[in-house]
Amino acid sequence: MHDLLGGAVGEHMDLDAYRADFEKHFWTTTAPGFWKLERQQYFKEPSHESWQAFVRGDWRRALHIIEKADRPCATTITKSRPISFTTRRARVVKESITGYLQWEMQILRMRDESGGTVRIVIGDQVAEFKQNAPLPAARS
Repeated sequence: MHDLLGGAVGEHMDLDAYRADFEKHFWTTTAPGFWKLERQQYFKEPSHESWQAFVRGDWRRALHIIEKADRPCATTITKSRPISFTTRRARVVKESITGYLQWEMQILRMRDESGGTVRIVIGDQVAEFKQNAPLPAARS
């Protein structure tokens, strides 16, 4: 098993704590970029208007909101270019595709079209890395 995090120990955070931590540290990182590995097949995003429409079963409205939104991710990508800061996302997807993943893929498509680097990885492609623990591997 490869240690993908160099021995770093992860911390589980609720959504509010994660967002606060992200905002605090994202723009102050000295690394050349930001990598995010996403692997949950369902996630609650109650502050996202499009997610709320999706949960209500209003797919048309959910897509409309995504397409007509101010695209905050595009703003982040544009803001990061002058400082040579790149964002990269790897999204692990396994079958069968959940409704949440169908919704999230629309957001990821928008990020990719806005210049963010998004790659989709099929669960079988990362199976060897999660033999002893779920991705990302963390030591307790």
